[in-house]
Amino acid sequence: MIFIVGGSSLIGYALAAKFSQSSVKYYSSSRSIRSSYVYFDLSSHLDYDLIFPSDVTTVVLCAGLTSFSSCSSDPSLSYNVNVTSIKRLISYLIGRGIYIIFLSSNAVFEASLAFSHEDAPRHPVSIYAYQKCLVENYLISSTYSYYSIIRLGKVISRSTPLISQWSSSLASCKQIKAFSNIYTSPISLDFALEVICRVIFLKPSAAVFNSTASHDISFYFLALHLCNYLNLNFKNVVQSISDQSYIPTCNSLSCSNLSLLDLYSPDPSNCFS
Repeated sequence: MIFIVGGSSLIGYALAAKFSQSSVKYYSSSRSIRSSYVYFDLSSHLDYDLIFPSDVTTVVLCAGLTSFSSCSSDPSLSYNVNVTSIKRLISYLIGRGIYIIFLSSNAVFEASLAFSHEDAPRHPVSIYAYQKCLVENYLISSTYSYYSIIRLGKVISRSTPLISQWSSSLASCKQIKAFSNIYTSPISLDFALEVICRVIFLKPSAAVFNSTASHDISFYFLALHLCNYLNLNFKNVVQSISDQSYIPTCNSLSCSNLSLLDLYSPDPSNCFS
């Protein structure tokens, strides 16, 4: 049985929906008390044996604080959730012999060369990326091999806050501003789910998968792709320049290990499909 930790997150919720459509049996947890979820707050010291039934064989770790600004504004809280609590849970799962899928981020290569491969040195800059890197290190340095790490690029769906806001404005014939000097490596939510599902099925040992678009695009071009997808007026997209002090130089990674899943890096223009 599959257990999704963080079932109310963007990816966790979509993964559960995909399982339901395919009649795949699963459990899904959330720190919100709802009848459809197993209650589980990462930062609380609950008895894991009461949360994870004996028939759980695979756990997908989707939970955590994922906002870069939230992690930076309260590093102590984010460290407790994203590192201490996740490592404590991983230790328990290792003791149970459960297959672990840890969702990481391409941000661990923030200050690295473009198209860094899976085992290249990581150079995180942001607090969020540094915390992801610490959990990666915990898994990689362990003697346990029944796990996979998936480093996702920017996952795009119609419900992504920025995309939802842009879509609403463009549909109302309002102008939007998009940075032409900040880049991203977007993948669709469907592609992210496909990577996760294939890892669940194959359960490769001690595997690391980079999962980004084939190349970077600016947020301005991302907005243009959205217009094309929605068949809306390109003229309402206005270029702007960010005065952000630090702009990551690396977004797209070498995703050679995706071939083990019979997948390849998608073109960034496909992130809305």
